Amino acid sequence: MRTLLLTYVVYTFLVAVESESAEKARIRRMLEDKLTPFGDESAYRKSSETLQRSPRKMDKRIRPFEDIAPLNVSINLFISSFDSIAETTMDFGLTFIMRLRWQDPRMMFPDITNEKTYNNRTILTMDLKFLDELWVPDVFFANEKSANVHQITSDNKRLRIDSAGYIYLEMRLSATLSCHMRFEHFPMDVQVCAIEIESFAYDTADVNFDWDSTPGGVELARSIELPQFKLQGHVLGKCESPRGNFTCIEGKFILSRQMGYYLIQFPPTLLFLAYVPTTLIVMLSWISFWISINATPARVSLGITTVLTITSQRSALTARMLRNREFFLQRFILSNKHLISLKKAALPMVSYVMAIDIWMSLCMAYVFAAVVEYAIANFIDKPDIDRLARRAFPSTFAVVCCFYYAYYAVCVNELPGLSEKMTRWVGDEGVRKLKP
Repeated sequence: MRTLLLTYVVYTFLVAVESESAEKARIRRMLEDKLTPFGDESAYRKSSETLQRSPRKMDKRIRPFEDIAPLNVSINLFISSFDSIAETTMDFGLTFIMRLRWQDPRMMFPDITNEKTYNNRTILTMDLKFLDELWVPDVFFANEKSANVHQITSDNKRLRIDSAGYIYLEMRLSATLSCHMRFEHFPMDVQVCAIEIESFAYDTADVNFDWDSTPGGVELARSIELPQFKLQGHVLGKCESPRGNFTCIEGKFILSRQMGYYLIQFPPTLLFLAYVPTTLIVMLSWISFWISINATPARVSLGITTVLTITSQRSALTARMLRNREFFLQRFILSNKHLISLKKAALPMVSYVMAIDIWMSLCMAYVFAAVVEYAIANFIDKPDIDRLARRAFPSTFAVVCCFYYAYYAVCVNELPGLSEKMTRWVGDEGVRKLKP
C-alpha cells in the first residue's frame, strides 16, 4: 500500500514539473516569435527573459497597483458605422473599435534597439494567447441589449505592450444599445442616445475609467450617414452607476431627425401623409367662402368632404404609428389604398401628445370651423361673414403655422448648455490617425 502511494506521489510530481516546463516552453516560443534580435543581442535576450518571467511571477487575478492607488484605464472608441436606430424597440446599433490602455509595472522590460517605438519606448505586438496571462479590465456596456466581438476571419483583437509596462488592447465589436426616446416633438425631434461603459466588479477605489484625451475619446468615420437622422455631435463625460460606486463613463450622441427624409421618400411618407395633404385640404375648405350663401348643397358637401378627408388622414397616420399595423391595413385597405405603403415605418404606441397630433388637431379645427362658419352665415343671413372669413381664415392659419414651426423646430430643439459641451464631428479634416 505504501509503495503504491509513493508511486502515485512521484508520478504527480513528475506530471506537475513536466506541465510547468511545457508552459515555460510555450511562452518562450510565443515571445521568440515576436522578439527577433536586431543589432543589440543582449538587449533582446534581456527583454525576452523579462517577459518570459513576468506572467509566471504575476497573479493575473490581482490588478496592477494593488493597495497603492486606483488603476487608471483610458478608453477610446472609433465608430465606423451607426447600424440602425429603431424607434419601436428604442435602441440603436453601433460597429466600433474599442481601445483600452492601462499600465501594469509587472510587464516592464528593457528597450530594444531598432525596434519600433512610441514616446521613446519600445512597443511590441504580442500574440493573442499572451492575453490569457494578463490582468484585463472587466469592461461592460451598461445599456447593452446584445453585443459580439468580430471573429472573421480571426479574432478582431490586437495586443501590444511597451517597455514602460503600458498595455494596449484593441477589439472590434458590434453592439445594440438601449436608447430612451421621447416623441413629443416628432417629426421634428432630437434624440440623445448614449453608450455607457462601466466596470462590473471593481469600484472607484480600485479602477477608474476615463476617456482617452490624446486622440479624442470618441472618433467618428467620415462615411457615417443616417437616412432619417443627422448626427449633430457627441458629448463625453462621467456617469453614475445605478449599481453603486462603480466607475462609469458615457458618450452621448445628438441625433436630430431630418424632415427631408419624409419629403423625398416614395411611396408617400409622413410629410405627404400629414403636412402637405392636410394643408391643401384646409385651403380647399376655404373655397366655400367664395360660393354663394344660397348654394347649400355645394357648400355643405364641400365642408363635410374636407372634414371626412382630414379624419381619414388622421386614421391613416395612426395606423402608421402602431406596432401592429397589419390589423389597420386590413381595416382601411378598401377605402385607403395608399396605406399599403405604410408597412415599412412605425413608432411605438405612446400615451402623450406628439407634434404631429397637434398639427392634425389644428387642421381638423380649421375645416370644422369652415363648416360652422357657413351654418352661422346661413342662419343669420349675412354674406358679410363670408367676406370676413376670406381674410381671417388664411391669415390666422399662416400665423398658427409660423408659431407651430418656430416652437417645435427651433425652440424645443435647442438643448440648453449642450452647444458649448458638444464635440463636433471631424468633418473636412477626415478621421484623425490614432496613436497606440
